[in-house]
Amino acid sequence: MVQEGKERRYLEKDQEFLELEKRIASLEQEVTRLKEMFHEKEAIHQPIKNMAPPPPASSGETQHKSSLSWESLAPEPEETDWEHLIGRIWLPRIFIVVLLLGVIWAFKVSIDKGLITEPVRVLLGFFASGAFLWLGDKQVKQQRHALGQVLLGGAVCLTMLTTFAMHALYDFIPALPAFLLNVVWIAGGMYLAYRYRSEALAILASLAGCLVPFLVESQEPSAWLFVGYEVVLYGGFLYFALHRQYIMLYLSSSTLLQAAFAAYAIGTLGDIDILAAGSVAQYAILLTCFLAHRSYTHSQTGVLFACFLLTLLWIHGGYDTTSVQWFLLSGFLLHGFLAIYFWKRNTKTAGTFLTVASFSLAFYFTHTIDNQPLIHLVILLEATAAFYAGIRLHSRLLTGSAVVLYLFGSLSALDYSIEQVISTETALWLGLVITFYSNIKVAQAHITPSNPNIFTVLYTVHTALMLLFLTRETNALAENLSFDMKHLAVSFVWVLYAVIAVLYGMIKKDARSRLFGVILIFVTLLKVIFIDLPNVSLLFRAILFIVLGGIGIAISRLFYTGYKDKKQNTISE
Repeated sequence: MVQEGKERRYLEKDQEFLELEKRIASLEQEVTRLKEMFHEKEAIHQPIKNMAPPPPASSGETQHKSSLSWESLAPEPEETDWEHLIGRIWLPRIFIVVLLLGVIWAFKVSIDKGLITEPVRVLLGFFASGAFLWLGDKQVKQQRHALGQVLLGGAVCLTMLTTFAMHALYDFIPALPAFLLNVVWIAGGMYLAYRYRSEALAILASLAGCLVPFLVESQEPSAWLFVGYEVVLYGGFLYFALHRQYIMLYLSSSTLLQAAFAAYAIGTLGDIDILAAGSVAQYAILLTCFLAHRSYTHSQTGVLFACFLLTLLWIHGGYDTTSVQWFLLSGFLLHGFLAIYFWKRNTKTAGTFLTVASFSLAFYFTHTIDNQPLIHLVILLEATAAFYAGIRLHSRLLTGSAVVLYLFGSLSALDYSIEQVISTETALWLGLVITFYSNIKVAQAHITPSNPNIFTVLYTVHTALMLLFLTRETNALAENLSFDMKHLAVSFVWVLYAVIAVLYGMIKKDARSRLFGVILIFVTLLKVIFIDLPNVSLLFRAILFIVLGGIGIAISRLFYTGYKDKKQNTISE
């Protein structure tokens, strides 16, 4: 066996040397061709003074010389090799399925006619898988990698199906030997993936490994055994993915573990707490790998964040409120500490941990605070701080998660009306308008959007929120007043807000604020005409129009004075 192994390695090395020699010879020919074309180009551009005119060239030579240009020296764009794509890649993948279907149907006919007994079926299954393994190895050695990998993957699947038939269909072996055999087949699949450097075989082995517990029948299934097997298997595949830098295996194995947990929960309708513990273990493995080996940060960050959210769902469904609170608080403290540690060392990593910490803290507030308006106010403040930190760290994940948290808090705030002037609802609305405006200012100072009109839209939304807040606060303040006085108070507050906006624009020389103030005066006029006039008495109509008209003229005078001063300054300059 040792001698055969040495001979095989020698043969593989000889094949590698032959391929290297072929590639070198091909490169030498390409360099020679380019040199000849370059010399021909120089000959064409040599000066022809004091030289007799050359004899007329034949049409073929003229056409050949005229076709030479610097563009001809550039590499031609590679065309799609459809023959290689179809004949060597897709053809074996498709027709291996066709072959398997034919074998299955022939197998079915033989069984129906009593030609193949149950032991013979098992032997044929293992024999066929061995044949696939031999053929696949042979095809890979002959540089037919696509066909060889398909055959090797078919061998792994066929051994597992045969083992399943031995155990579940024919009762030849009990559950434990069937489980151990399947583990051996998975280890064999991993060895094939390692030997032939095939990520596809590794993904197939991970899929088969997740399915092993579902292929074994047990009278008393153990949730701890299931979770322990799946987590250990996942840790092995994750290590292999990081070692080989197989990003698709990294993503698929993480997804398959959660899918296996979900399938077990649906099938048993219980043991959610054990599955939640398994999800916590998966997150701990992902976090350790992220801290120790950041080969592809974007993918690892996405998987880590998604696993954290799924773990929260599992814990919420499997444990009581106190346990959930402790988990969320621990998650916030852990990731907050990691964010502080990486703040100066790696800003993107710090942004990732701050994202997890912000969600942990937000969910912790929802589980510990009984006052709903206060919960949303705290989330608004936390989201504002996270948004600022995300912009400082240039972390899209943290900025995006802060926006999501802010939308959750702000949209919930819109449902709360203000019954009393001093209340948590008032604090919530005040926090909404202040944080919304501060977030616009932060974004305007640090972000350059593709469409600059987005800030105009955001300022318009802020103005609408401010009007809604002032209206609700005024109605709460004027609760004991008459109907006419309520309309008069709301319109007066709107006009006052418009005057403040215009004065602020005048002082700060902010054209946007001045424009918003003028537009708000016209909006107030429309409100008075279409809403207030039909419902108030003649006396209050007169008061409304006198106040509104006087304020409009006064603001117009301010614009006139400002324009006159600006013109005089221009003339003096």
